[in-house]
Amino acid sequence: MIPTGSKLAEFKLAEVIGDPLYLTSFVAYFLAGYLLYAAILVALGSVCDSLKEAQNLLQPVFILLIVPLLAMFPVVQDPNGMIARVMTYIPIYTPFLMMNRAGGPPPAWEYLASTVVIVVSLVIAFWAAGKIFRVGILMTGKPPRIREILGWLRAPVGAVHARHVEAQPPSSPS
Repeated sequence: MIPTGSKLAEFKLAEVIGDPLYLTSFVAYFLAGYLLYAAILVALGSVCDSLKEAQNLLQPVFILLIVPLLAMFPVVQDPNGMIARVMTYIPIYTPFLMMNRAGGPPPAWEYLASTVVIVVSLVIAFWAAGKIFRVGILMTGKPPRIREILGWLRAPVGAVHARHVEAQPPSSPS
């Protein structure tokens, strides 16, 4: 029981937690965010041969994950403010922001628009991760450059461009 004079009683948490629409949107955005980051990490992991390479590629992803945590304070203070509304439509931040904005609550059309954004982003992310995984998992040797990875995305299925390896002169039999 929350005492009636406390600050927590003012938020009416029992009503928010018991709302089926809120719980459904929370689960949906959580799963969408999880799947989006899973697709990104699968694509990055498939092009790495070692743990050291993977750690270097994960640094930008972790920086992207910190941004919504830093934005949480202004979003909680003004859930329908400009920062919250703009960041809602950046796909990698949508799940974080919409869960934070639910206390606002945002208009229904913003729920619908952000859901469309995240679903389209999921389709694109899984398509891209699949293409990168298909080629990257079989690669050995030097890690590919960003230009090569982008080339994999544009290449038709089954058309993998081989890397140019300098030919070594044949060894002479002794």
